[in-house]
Amino acid sequence: MKLSINSSELKKLLVACVATAAKAEMPVLSALKLEAKNGTLYCTGYDLSLSVVTKTTDVNIEKDGVAIVTSNILKKINDFSYGEITMETTKKLLTISSENGIFNIPLFLEEEYPSLPKKETDSTKVEFNIDDFVYAVNAVAYATETDVNRNKIHGISVMIENGFMTIVGIDGHKLAVRKIPARTTETLGFRLELDKVKRAIKAIPDEGKAKIDVYTRHLELSFEDVSITIRLVDGCVSNYNDYIPRDSKTIVKVNREALIEGCRKCQIVNTADRIRFPLKAEVSNAYGEIRLSLSSNTGSCDARVSGVVNGDNLIIGLDNEFLLNALLSSKIKDADADDVVISFNGPLAPITIKVDGHTDEMVNLIVPMRLSKDN
Repeated sequence: MKLSINSSELKKLLVACVATAAKAEMPVLSALKLEAKNGTLYCTGYDLSLSVVTKTTDVNIEKDGVAIVTSNILKKINDFSYGEITMETTKKLLTISSENGIFNIPLFLEEEYPSLPKKETDSTKVEFNIDDFVYAVNAVAYATETDVNRNKIHGISVMIENGFMTIVGIDGHKLAVRKIPARTTETLGFRLELDKVKRAIKAIPDEGKAKIDVYTRHLELSFEDVSITIRLVDGCVSNYNDYIPRDSKTIVKVNREALIEGCRKCQIVNTADRIRFPLKAEVSNAYGEIRLSLSSNTGSCDARVSGVVNGDNLIIGLDNEFLLNALLSSKIKDADADDVVISFNGPLAPITIKVDGHTDEMVNLIVPMRLSKDN
């Protein structure tokens, strides 16, 4: 292989690094595959469950060929380079030359690099807005189980039907649901590993429509110069409706920012060790407010937040960090509404948080903590 390319153009290709494995039993999974053929330079990153392939024709190829090189080294070399870069391979080395240096990088054997998933003949096509999808994934991330050993719930569940894509994160203590518009000809349900999705997002264009093909074992996103495949997680999608309480004894409408401020005040006295002290939330119908209090081995804090309370008075213990993250993610993209509706069904039942006026588009659920007698 022998070619020349501008460093800025090479930087665009190196977005494929997001699909390489940082720590892998097979060192070749931390490598990028550069392939020059038919006037196009392809760059592939693949860790066996996520692949990103970028390409460019803005390159001068003198000789076709393949080079498989450690991604971090290639990226750092490009960071120090500017202007025109030349690359030439021998049997064992890739020589990279630019105005400010010459580097000789050892190559992996071509046969060591794994093959990408083969395309199946049939797929289900889905179309959605990129911004909406990224916003929804980030909103459910805090509630998503990332431990692959909990194979029944780990990853995000994606369900597509009736013109909507529902994205769900759940970890046994928290639940987050977001709905965005999506077009497809069939009803679909699958799961994706959160880390793979968040890494893939870094390679997705910033805006526009995304079209994906969903196959039996993986899905593929294709753009003009980028192609991404993500392996599906084995198992059924989360039936999130089973976890959401049907009844509520107390409903509170409160300003989201005011409640966030109250949680942050109480977080000041929360300890950084493994002990999780419960946040005590007292909901008062008579005074129309939520009183938050937290006592730990570093002090105590009280905060009062006004709201509209309907139903029974209530005292409940909550994880302050869970509540804070749920409130931070309880915002509808491009919507002005900043009031949330919190539903309680007793001191030991999960609470639900929805955005006022957008209750069908999102829901957060938090399992309560038991309060001690001292609380």
